[in-house]
Amino acid sequence: MAEGDIRRIQIRETIKAHLDKEKQLHAQGIKVLSLFFIDEVVKYRDYAQADERGQYARIFEEEYLRLKEEALAELALEGGAYRTYLSEISAASTHQGYFSIDRKSRRLKDPSVGTRSLDSDDVDAYDLILKDKERLLSLAEPTRFIFSHSALREGWDNPNVFVLCMLKHSDNAISRRQEVGRGLRLCVNQQGERMDNPAVVHEINELTVVASESYTDFVTGLQQEIAAAITERLSDSDMQLPRVEDGRKPKTNPLNANFDKQEFQALWQRINRKAVYRVEFDSDELIRQCIQALDSQLRVAPLQYIVQRGSQKPGMSDEALRKGEGFAIEERTTERARTASSQVKYDLLGKVAESAQLTRRTVAEIFQGIQPAVFNQFKHNPEQFITEASRLIHEQKATIVLQRLRYEELEERYHIDIFTAAQSGQDFSRATARLNKHVYDYAITDSDIERRLVQELEVSADVVAYAKLPRGFLIPTPVGDYNPDWAICFREGSVRHLYFVAETKGGLPAMTLREIERVKVECARKFFDEIGRCAHGSGVKYEVVTDFDTLMDQVGQPTRA
Repeated sequence: MAEGDIRRIQIRETIKAHLDKEKQLHAQGIKVLSLFFIDEVVKYRDYAQADERGQYARIFEEEYLRLKEEALAELALEGGAYRTYLSEISAASTHQGYFSIDRKSRRLKDPSVGTRSLDSDDVDAYDLILKDKERLLSLAEPTRFIFSHSALREGWDNPNVFVLCMLKHSDNAISRRQEVGRGLRLCVNQQGERMDNPAVVHEINELTVVASESYTDFVTGLQQEIAAAITERLSDSDMQLPRVEDGRKPKTNPLNANFDKQEFQALWQRINRKAVYRVEFDSDELIRQCIQALDSQLRVAPLQYIVQRGSQKPGMSDEALRKGEGFAIEERTTERARTASSQVKYDLLGKVAESAQLTRRTVAEIFQGIQPAVFNQFKHNPEQFITEASRLIHEQKATIVLQRLRYEELEERYHIDIFTAAQSGQDFSRATARLNKHVYDYAITDSDIERRLVQELEVSADVVAYAKLPRGFLIPTPVGDYNPDWAICFREGSVRHLYFVAETKGGLPAMTLREIERVKVECARKFFDEIGRCAHGSGVKYEVVTDFDTLMDQVGQPTRA
């Protein structure tokens, strides 16, 4: 789901939560406020637009109008003061922005020009939110939703914030605890009296947080931050021991003498060839096959999203926080989005043509040929339509070209530099212990399968040396460049295939490779068959393996004289 869709859903859920809380508290004279945290002012206030409304302001008003009408319809039979209150507030007047202000001129600043001031209405909004708390808390003031870029930095505080919405990316400088803290206040009524009666205090003063993270991720992070803050306050800072870094973790990963071994160099000279592929195919055949594949396989689900609701458990303890057990999920619902992407324009032909590496004309002919019902799925979920259509077209193209693929060797070779490039950027948290047969001191593995394979290679008497091939070693294919996993050389006389390139995958023989992966594997087989064989010696065997046993099955027993 696109970020714009996610933000629209968050805004919608915030308005829903606000109206639910407002309906509950209006009769008690309590003004409900909702606060949106945003990471860019332009997303709310866009000075390039005639009405200066940014993306979030437009989305808010669209969603507010829909939900307001739904709420008024539900309240039609009840009537009452709240329905009158709700009906009289317009979408445009009920939201305001709270951003930076120049401390000398006391005027708001346009971020694009620095100190240019805005009109008086903007300054009035700033003063209303920052200074005139009494007016803001009055039911006579229509402002109920606040979009803020600087509420934390400038110390804004209000006791009647009941809903927080995080319309921004994670920010390490500002914790969840700080953000949530903006709503952890005892609210007041129209007379300024705090709602702290023990009988209803928890029922009234309940904060709702709308985050794009999963419920589990958000509350886990929040609990960890609260627990850490408690520990910091209770502990004497002079008694805190410094963190001891794990000295066993490598900081560099140099090539070693295994790379220079005669056997590994013989393998390297067979695989360091660069090549180009050539393929000829009939465009009409491709178009026919793509139309058939899309008609039979393209199925796009309506855009939907999952909303998880939970709350803090009663009597939450420090131990519960540390264990991540302070909150509990109470409800999980799956809802269909209301054409969330209807405001977004998509270049359908351009996106699919770019992904499948075809011309716009060819893609247009494919879409013109598919059934109308299949094509109409585009308007229900444009992004998934583009993704799935691109994948199916890509797969049909790959299947056709694979039959006609030929590799032609170039004079250019891969240089040793690809083994030494980008060493400083490696993730050593995935590094093995120091190795004896690997061409580097350590192997940076991508999975448990690779880690187990390394352990077996290290103790095998048949293996001379091996390498986790660097990212720069690429085989060109019609479906994208391909980087094999391992290059392994064996002791002469121990196996049939002395030189082996392996791709590690899990789950064989039940494994089912996706079509694109399968095509890349088949292209690699052709590459090593045609390029990896030297006229004066044995060639290179390439295959997909799941573990050391399947590797040894592939290299085979040595040929007897």
